Amino acid sequence: MSADGIFERHERVAFQLSGGRDSVVALHVVRHLLPRMTVYFTDTGDDWPETLAVVSILETMLGFKAVRIQTDAPRWRMDHGDPTDVLPACATPLGRMVSGCAQRLVTRYECCWNNIMWPMHQRMLADGITCIVRGVRGEDYAAHPVRSGEVDGGIEAHYPIFEWDTARVDAYAREHDLPRAPWYDEGAHHGSDCLTCTAWWDDGRQAYMRRHHPAAWHGYRIKLAGIRQALAGDLALMDAQLAV
Repeated sequence: MSADGIFERHERVAFQLSGGRDSVVALHVVRHLLPRMTVYFTDTGDDWPETLAVVSILETMLGFKAVRIQTDAPRWRMDHGDPTDVLPACATPLGRMVSGCAQRLVTRYECCWNNIMWPMHQRMLADGITCIVRGVRGEDYAAHPVRSGEVDGGIEAHYPIFEWDTARVDAYAREHDLPRAPWYDEGAHHGSDCLTCTAWWDDGRQAYMRRHHPAAWHGYRIKLAGIRQALAGDLALMDAQLAV
């Protein structure tokens, strides 16, 4: 479905830019609509320098200035806990009351929601946005909650590269010489919003971080070891159950 008809239905259209390869390519695909769209970017206070560079280059290349939504992910994590892909019961708020565990942990989605998704959504509502354009691709989701062209909460979603596969995205980026975070070429499967995130273990960024951001890698290793320690008791109990 073409994006050109969007402005027949909407006056306030937003493009949500993350700086990842899909987001960059999708914005370039609809670049002819930039004079009538507002581009938004969430700065978590823990962004990769590479991501900020991609956004800056893209702004110069396409002649726009992104509206930056500022959050403070490091502060939020200090207050609520570090994100993890496996959450031990003892480290949850209620679990700590029972177990006395000093480790505070949250799920990957809870952290992303509070520091990226929810602040962005609140800004969309505040600015009266009624259509959001994103670089979402169907193959990345088993079942996307809002499909392209659907309306949720009064806001229509549009995904201009929804049917594309990774090879097509990469080919398009090369053809148009688009800025691209270097971790993709060093084995990462997808982008990471926060440099010091302790979740999303499957994104493949760890080797890149070790090579190019050794201080961040060192801190990541220490925190990950703490998460592993918090999990140790639950894993031992699981092994005992399986051995019965």
